[in-house]
Amino acid sequence: MTKQEMITGVQTKVEELLNAVDSIEDKVQEIVSVKNTQQKVAEELQAKIEIAKLDVYKASDLDTARELKTIVDALESDLKLQEAVNYGSTKAKEEELLQLIEDFFKNHAVAKTMYDDLDIELLLSASLKTIVDDYELMNSLAGQLYDAFKDVLRVMIRQGIAQLGTNGSYGSYKGTHLGQSSLSTRLYSVKSALQPEIRRLGYLGLL
Repeated sequence: MTKQEMITGVQTKVEELLNAVDSIEDKVQEIVSVKNTQQKVAEELQAKIEIAKLDVYKASDLDTARELKTIVDALESDLKLQEAVNYGSTKAKEEELLQLIEDFFKNHAVAKTMYDDLDIELLLSASLKTIVDDYELMNSLAGQLYDAFKDVLRVMIRQGIAQLGTNGSYGSYKGTHLGQSSLSTRLYSVKSALQPEIRRLGYLGLL
C-alpha cells in the first residue's frame, strides 16, 4: 500500500467516525422525541381519568355511576398499557443507541491503528520538503479522532450510560477506556529538530 493510499484510508475512516457521531446524536434526538410524545399521551390519558372520576361523583343514580366507573377503569387500563408501550419503544431506541456507540468504539480502535501505521510510514519517509505538511496532517487527524471520541463520551454521560468518577476519571465501557487522551504524532520531535533548517530554507525561498 502506498503512502497516499494509507493517507486516504485514514481520512476515510475518520470521516466514517464523524458520520457515526452524527448518527448517535440523531438517535438521541429520536429517543427524546419519542419520550416527549409518550409523556404527552400519558398526560392526556391521566387528565381524562381525572375528569371521568369527577363525573362518577356527580352521578345521580347507581347505574350511571357504575357506567362512569367502567369508563374510569377502561382509561386506567389504557394508561397502564400506554406505559408498557412507552417502556418497550424507548428501550428499543436505547438499545439501538448502545449498538451505535459500540460500533463507534470498534471503528475508533481501528482508526487509531491505521493512524499509528501511517504515522510510522510518514516518519520513515520524512524529508525537509514534506515534514511540515505531514505533521499538520497527522495533527489534524489526531484532533478529529479525539473530538469524535469526546463527543460520543458526552452523549454517554448525558444519557446516563457512563458516569464521571469521584476522582475525575471515566473508567471504561465494555473494554474501551473512556479517559483516552489525544493521539500524538512521532513527527513532532523530528519537525522540532529540523525547524531551524526548515525556517532558513524558507527564508531563502527553497521550501
